[in-house]
Amino acid sequence: MGYFNQEEFIKFALDHVLSYGLVDFPENATEFSSGRKGHCKINWRKVMNNVALMDRVSDYVIGFALDEGLNPDCFYGVPEGTSKLGLLTQDKWAKSQPDFGVKPYSLPMGRGKPKERGPIEEREFNGIPGGDVVVLEDVATTVESVLKEIQRIRAVPEKVIGVVVLTDRLELRDDGRSAREAVESLGVSYHALSTAFQLIPRAYQLLCPKEEIAIKVEQYYERYGIQPLKLLDR
Repeated sequence: MGYFNQEEFIKFALDHVLSYGLVDFPENATEFSSGRKGHCKINWRKVMNNVALMDRVSDYVIGFALDEGLNPDCFYGVPEGTSKLGLLTQDKWAKSQPDFGVKPYSLPMGRGKPKERGPIEEREFNGIPGGDVVVLEDVATTVESVLKEIQRIRAVPEKVIGVVVLTDRLELRDDGRSAREAVESLGVSYHALSTAFQLIPRAYQLLCPKEEIAIKVEQYYERYGIQPLKLLDR
């Protein structure tokens, strides 16, 4: 134990709030991939487009996985947003294994748009996720993309042993379940390096958006959150 320091990871995230927009409070409501609209975005994409920062994120993921007792054969990123993180993490992970060069570790990438022809492993993937797989996602809201990838990997068939997300927004799905509950209902363990409740209040103090925005964020979590999120003292 002790490979991953969560407070260090949260500080790393907050250090990139201003320069990379990792947390943002837009005045106009943004529509998320879930279809919901809100005034607080958590977005790792710009961080993951920087080679040096991506290198650190992949190290955090590996350290976290070790502390959580995950020992996969393969890390796999949800396409297309987390594909790069999956590839880099898997490359590092495989090279760190004592049987690297002997055991054939896969380097898979899912297709955002499946091909129309060919066997399933070629239609759905550019390289099959092999063995025990950990699925990586950047931000978890309803985890529909994650659930889809679990089913795709199982159809190959391979075994998904865990899901690791960089940040869990801690929202309830339309069926009333949390992201964790939805993933674990498939018999897959769920893990998050950070949560919205750890990032949003501190990012709010850094960015100082209008009070009306804070009220709208609080209202959003009253409607969708697993519990209320308070930004204002009142």
